[in-house]
Amino acid sequence: MRRTFSSLIAIIGAALSVTPALAAFTYIDTTDKIGLPDLTQDDKGGVCGAAAMANAFWNWSGYGPFNTPVRPLVDHTDATNYAYNWGVDSDKLSLRMATAIYGAVDETNERTGGLGMSAGAVTVARLKGKAYNKTTNPNGLSVELTYGWQNITYSKLNTLVQGQVQNAVLGIKWYQANGTVVKRPADLGGDDRFHAVTLTGIDNLARKIALSNPWGDHAATPRVADELNPPVKVDYYDAYTLDATEITNNNLPVIKKAGAGNTDFVNPFDNATYTGAYIRPVALWQVKKGGSPNVTGFIDDKPGFQSVRYTVENPDSPEPIANAYILLDPQAINIPLAYSAATSWLVANRPDWTVSILDPNSGAAADLFDATGEDADPDAPDYQLAGWQSGAAGLVFSTSSPNALLVGDSVELGFDMPGFADHGAWDNVYAAATLDSGHSWWGVTAVPEPSGMIAIALAAFVAARRRV
Repeated sequence: MRRTFSSLIAIIGAALSVTPALAAFTYIDTTDKIGLPDLTQDDKGGVCGAAAMANAFWNWSGYGPFNTPVRPLVDHTDATNYAYNWGVDSDKLSLRMATAIYGAVDETNERTGGLGMSAGAVTVARLKGKAYNKTTNPNGLSVELTYGWQNITYSKLNTLVQGQVQNAVLGIKWYQANGTVVKRPADLGGDDRFHAVTLTGIDNLARKIALSNPWGDHAATPRVADELNPPVKVDYYDAYTLDATEITNNNLPVIKKAGAGNTDFVNPFDNATYTGAYIRPVALWQVKKGGSPNVTGFIDDKPGFQSVRYTVENPDSPEPIANAYILLDPQAINIPLAYSAATSWLVANRPDWTVSILDPNSGAAADLFDATGEDADPDAPDYQLAGWQSGAAGLVFSTSSPNALLVGDSVELGFDMPGFADHGAWDNVYAAATLDSGHSWWGVTAVPEPSGMIAIALAAFVAARRRV
């Protein structure tokens, strides 16, 4: 079996990888009903990232500890038969993911202010009690983000497929023959065409890649409870030919227009300004059980203030860790005050580290908090994402290369925050990242509840707890 699990819906002896029709392909998981589906963004706007990420969550929801009777990762109408009402169930999952990643639809029918792909996905898992934390939930879901096309190699994708223990969402862009990126028209924001697909398989012999593309819908429309089509089927996946020369010479997965079966995928946005020549991934979100490196939080209530501490740890990454992104809810936490307190604390306790207020839309952070967003219709009226901006907020702790955390290193960072806030208000998403933030690991800080006499003495301040 691909994953160790105890689900009642597991099909004993189900084939997880190859099929007679495409025997050379190895797939991540094609288990009946609970494998990798091909969920749609249709009628939801340009929220491809939400549908692609929802594929991964659907897959994980069939395995422990994500299929618990109480607060399961995905709300299936029938927990013993994911095929029943799967069209409605998957729509709800994709829309919930869309709100976390892109933000809610506003009065102008646009989405903005979401958390981006990584933080949004972890937040959806967190609100179900299924997100990774080293101490409180070591088997929870985490996201590992690799950014930059030169860092996403064919070997890396092949390893993920062959391992069959992680899901992978790819952020892809279209390029012209001269290497310039195909862009959206001005009325849709003018940004790069940036789409999300889910990696489902690889054929090493034929140099082909299988993807779940959110453009298309396999469930009945209108939705029916007893769907005619199953949620998981190999025939749903799209197979494209990778350029063999790029693999051999550069170890890069590139889908060129000249490859067999590639033309329609490479040219959907061609117009008088742009002509697509090839596609390549520029972002890779690995959705996996467990995580590392880690950030864990701890709050100690003191007379008049809270001692807020974060332990940043690098147990096993050969890439040194030099940044810790700590998300905070500005409605619950005074972030400028936290920044001031952290600045003072670091000067006195960790002068080799600095702190800044997170700006998720500029610099290296813009890549971390980015979101894909393409509709199958290049001029879709329900695009919904023109001018999208991330609304993530919080603090960023940083250090220089000589002080970055090597394998086995850890550091305690923090501050003393005047006043009192519910401990649940501090429990949020983190990212431990490399010096350039091109590689990051996402989980939740999971601040524990207070204990001891101080908590009892301050019960009046913390009586109303926010549980997630």
